[in-house]
Amino acid sequence: MRPFLVVGAGAVGTYIGGSLALHGYPVVWMVRPHHRARLERQGFHLHLPYGDFHLPARPLVDTWEDALEAFGPLEGLILAVKGYHLEGLLLHLQTYRDHLPPILSLLNGVDAEDLLAQAVGREKVVYGTLLTAVDREALGIIRVAKFRGMGLEAGHPVSSSWMRYFEAARLGPRGYVHPQAMKWSKLLTNLIANSLSALLDWTPDQIYRHRDLCRIEMAQLREVLAVMRALHIPVVNLPKTPVRILTWIVEHLPPSAACALLRPLVARGRGAKMPSLHRDLHQGIGRTEARWYHGPVVRYGQRAGVPTPVHQTLLSLWEALEKGELHPKTFRHNLEALLKHFKRG
Repeated sequence: MRPFLVVGAGAVGTYIGGSLALHGYPVVWMVRPHHRARLERQGFHLHLPYGDFHLPARPLVDTWEDALEAFGPLEGLILAVKGYHLEGLLLHLQTYRDHLPPILSLLNGVDAEDLLAQAVGREKVVYGTLLTAVDREALGIIRVAKFRGMGLEAGHPVSSSWMRYFEAARLGPRGYVHPQAMKWSKLLTNLIANSLSALLDWTPDQIYRHRDLCRIEMAQLREVLAVMRALHIPVVNLPKTPVRILTWIVEHLPPSAACALLRPLVARGRGAKMPSLHRDLHQGIGRTEARWYHGPVVRYGQRAGVPTPVHQTLLSLWEALEKGELHPKTFRHNLEALLKHFKRG
């Protein structure tokens, strides 16, 4: 069998690639040059629901030339990076487009696949999403916090064989005939208690217990649902994630009742893990995926004539933070400072 090339050795890339390798599928990892020597020494450590495993971190490459020439034709390219790394990869992907295998996109948000299609052609892009919560404890060391599975576009020519491979690797794949519905439904789950938790440095439970924040949370989800309706994109359930029930609660119950009902579900879903935007903001990375979450809602809303004031406010705040116009501690435990922006909006 031809190898998979996994781009990214973060939590997702280590989990997906490691699971495939553990079950006998050939995998090549593309990593940053300064990570390569360390990974070659220590290997990968996977703490999975069915056991703890150590894998040699080989073969590793750090250039596209090595990846595409040294290992011959590839089965597929698994793109497992943060959204803000995609722009830097697109030029490389476009340069080598004639030599690339189908690309499985596991990026958050709903924009990545369109950008990839522009660079390499729609026929080489496979929509995917990971629902399993994976923590990276250190470089090459990951732990599954909550197993749910993954979603995979069902209509691509490689989908049926890849479904078999991922099933054998115990990744829990489920096929979706409407890949945009899969991605937008995942966006709904990504948004829950994410931005507000990061900005305030509050836990999701604290967010859902506060009346004003609860209203903002429900309003942002309703804006997404309104945009999805305008685009004729249905809500779909995701692996072990009942998104349709969640959206019914959001749309049919008053915000306070919806938050009271969703709060224990959010707490169970997140566990002790803080949302992704919180980790990026407070670890001093300097970049977040906020514009990948809020930007498409604003942009598609404008095209469809759907107002999205909550997402516009959040997008503006995150853009100001990333440009250095606001300090990451501006809203830390400062509820009034944050709420003023929504009252203006």
